[in-house]
Amino acid sequence: AWLGVGLGAAASAVASGTFRIRTMPDAGWEEVYGPSVARRWAVAFVGAALTGFAAGVAGGCTASLAMSGGAVLVPGAFLFMAGMFTGGIPTALLVHRRRGPR
Repeated sequence: AWLGVGLGAAASAVASGTFRIRTMPDAGWEEVYGPSVARRWAVAFVGAALTGFAAGVAGGCTASLAMSGGAVLVPGAFLFMAGMFTGGIPTALLVHRRRGPR
């Protein structure tokens, strides 16, 4: 399923003429953190490592814990979602603190 989504997205981008491979795709990131590609890769790596660690602590994929567990009313899924938003919103505000309103 994920392979089909990726290939479909790539085919759509090619068909519309918007397909490009870029190392610094987000102008907002560059505006806040500067043009360093190495910094962007480092932050992405740390974020991926933390996500992997969280998946291990949660006992599986974080997205499926929230969606599948929530769909069958597993109490741990709701606890996880509450924690995810409780930690995620302040983290997003902290990470993007220098970015003003658009």
